[in-house]
Formats: sequence, C-alpha cells, structure tokens
Amino acid sequence: MITAAMHRARSILTAARTEIAQIADQDDAIPWTLLDVDRVITDLTNQIEAEETHPEWPRSLISQ
Repeated sequence: MITAAMHRARSILTAARTEIAQIADQDDAIPWTLLDVDRVITDLTNQIEAEETHPEWPRSLISQ
C-alpha cells in the first residue's frame, strides 16, 4: 500500500518536473529547482526499489 502511494507521488513529481522544465528559460532559479526535484524523484525511486526488492526490511532501515 505504501509503495503504491510512493509510485503515485513519483508520478506527480515527474509531471511537475515536466511543467517546471517548460518554464526553465524564464527564471534563473528554475535549473536549481529542477535539480532539487530530480533529487527527490531519485530518492523516491531508490526507496520504492528497496521496498519492492526487500519487503522484509524495516522501513526505518530503507529510509536512511
């Protein structure tokens, strides 16, 4: 269940990243924002993969 929510969150963030990228040339701060969003998406992807690969691991271990 939690993994399904994380998949949904990643999907929303990926769509938001696309929207942010479309306005990237309008503001110098946008590239930094894109890097931050990319970092969050990567972290979320890593956590999803860890939970799907090792469901027996405690969540506190995966989140570190």
